[in-house]
Amino acid sequence: PPAAMRYCVTGSSLIVTDGGLERIRDIGRRKNVRILSFNDTEKDAPKWFDSGVHPTIKIETFRGFTLQGSVNHPVLTWGVDEKGKPSLAWKMLGGIKNGEYAVINRSDKLFPSDPSLTNFYPKLKDKRTDEHNLPEKMTPNLAFILGSLVAEGNVSSKQIGFSNNNSEYLNAFKTAFTKVFPDCRLHEYKRLPVGFTKKSYTSLEIHSLQIIKFLENIGLVKARAGGKTVPKIMFLSSRESLSAFLKGYAEGDGSVYLSGAPEVCFISKRIIWICLKKKSGLFPKEKIKN
Repeated sequence: PPAAMRYCVTGSSLIVTDGGLERIRDIGRRKNVRILSFNDTEKDAPKWFDSGVHPTIKIETFRGFTLQGSVNHPVLTWGVDEKGKPSLAWKMLGGIKNGEYAVINRSDKLFPSDPSLTNFYPKLKDKRTDEHNLPEKMTPNLAFILGSLVAEGNVSSKQIGFSNNNSEYLNAFKTAFTKVFPDCRLHEYKRLPVGFTKKSYTSLEIHSLQIIKFLENIGLVKARAGGKTVPKIMFLSSRESLSAFLKGYAEGDGSVYLSGAPEVCFISKRIIWICLKKKSGLFPKEKIKN
């Protein structure tokens, strides 16, 4: 459809750019933005259009992917033609019906490698703060640490804690931490049962203010379970690092039933989104529900 039709999406919509997955409202008037377009082609986005306020419609797939925009915004759908052959067709949001299939781009073409982290190094105001070696780029070990902390961690401005009673999980966390932050001490404490739990557990704590601030800079946030979100750096990371993040997260919030089917409990919708869409290789098309 021509641009004159003023079709638009809401500001929270995520766009695949050379800067990672970004909300369209955050891209704004930034220059030299490259986006991933139809058929895996890369295109420059030379202009920014603010179409003003319009009525919107929101569609959602059975696995929770959503798109909200003006009724005339185009959506690529999958179906069969009159000869019974698979075909793709553009439809407007207002014309999408329950049970149709929307096509989802799952490519990581624009950011296939792990990003540099040097821009996230914290500037220490207190010269007495101990300085440690920080990783120069994202790695699977760091991603595993982040996934574990999102699942089982507690974050404050003065310490980050990771608690569990699974020795293999604890050892995996300690191993990853030692590889990423080799000169920083990880404090370990044995804790007695609290609340409804009847088992003692181990608490691993990070007391380095420098590392706490560094992890905060790459997106680890202080939040209760329902407000937890994927650290922003994961939107820029490689498939290998994302897999390590999911492994760390699933170790904490995952389970396997007698049927052999694995299941991960996701409280945050944003965590669901990144796990299913961002480079996971799942669901190239999604059935739309009311």
